Amino acid sequence: MAALKVYVIPVFRRRWLYAVAPLEVPSQHAVLRWQDGQGLEEKFERLGQQLSSWFTGRIANTWRDLEAARQGTFKNRLYRLAQNVLSREETEETFLKSVPGDNARLQIVYPAIACWIIWNSSWFSMQIHVNFLKGRALFQLTHELLDTLPIHYHKSSLSERHVRRRLRHLLADRLWRHRRRMVYYALGSLPFVPLLATPLPNLPVYFCGYKVYSNGRAAAGCSNLRKSFGHLDHLQYSKLRSQLQEFQEQGVKFPAGSWPHELIHGSRKRYLDILENIEGRVLRVYRNKKPEDVIPSFLPCSTLDRLTQPRDRAKHALSDESALEISKALKLPQLLQQVARVRKAVSGSHFPR
Repeated sequence: MAALKVYVIPVFRRRWLYAVAPLEVPSQHAVLRWQDGQGLEEKFERLGQQLSSWFTGRIANTWRDLEAARQGTFKNRLYRLAQNVLSREETEETFLKSVPGDNARLQIVYPAIACWIIWNSSWFSMQIHVNFLKGRALFQLTHELLDTLPIHYHKSSLSERHVRRRLRHLLADRLWRHRRRMVYYALGSLPFVPLLATPLPNLPVYFCGYKVYSNGRAAAGCSNLRKSFGHLDHLQYSKLRSQLQEFQEQGVKFPAGSWPHELIHGSRKRYLDILENIEGRVLRVYRNKKPEDVIPSFLPCSTLDRLTQPRDRAKHALSDESALEISKALKLPQLLQQVARVRKAVSGSHFPR
């Protein structure tokens, strides 16, 4: 299954950059035929993927033709105009457009120094350094032991809870915003439709059409990410419910009307939807995937923490030198331009002091 790596990069104060680095996907899993889908819903989903792949291929071919045009030609001027339009695009929209439509597995990498796991008791104290960058402990520990050890992050690092909460707020805000913009640009293109029958330039129609497509892609990516976070909610609520049931079996009583009582008995519609409807959707839509494959994973990265210095970003914006180092270390070729766009949106200048 396709996998998508999202790097969380603090740029200046509350402005973060979400840089996407898609992993290599086998060619046989790229696009499936819609005729092979099981059920009407899956056929429509695969048909949408085929149409999106065809349209994306046509746009890529047209872009290569414009890029290869000679200096001073009409295609070259269109290419420079398109670059100007892309340079004004919000980085959040660029990030959401990069999310594939097949609910790819998410790996969200955020800056955090490799943690110290500390286990203290009256007779024993143990400290074990965990290499989160490689994703496994330097010492082989059982999962039962890791679950019992508290994790302490460095004071300059971002916590997983903070990153997860910021992403949830971003998705909740961007979904309705891109859907509204898509409708506005579609309505705004109607007065320019008669230009298609004239020899006059049709740039307003093309611009509105591109913005409709761009905001539609961003809204679709936002919906896919919200589905992934919905599976994460299901996992967290299921674990919490199991722990509360164990406490209840041990004699702990929860008063009626409290949230533990409602979560255990599923008396509130929100809890019931999360615990039941998501499981049915996983079994119905993702027949060829495991439920854990659609749950986003959060990976702390000490290299990203060393290069970004999250505490310093509260006073100073991320410099070009740091952005270039991050681009080389994480293999993100477009990072320098994206950081400049974020800084310009914050301070009004590409290169603030």
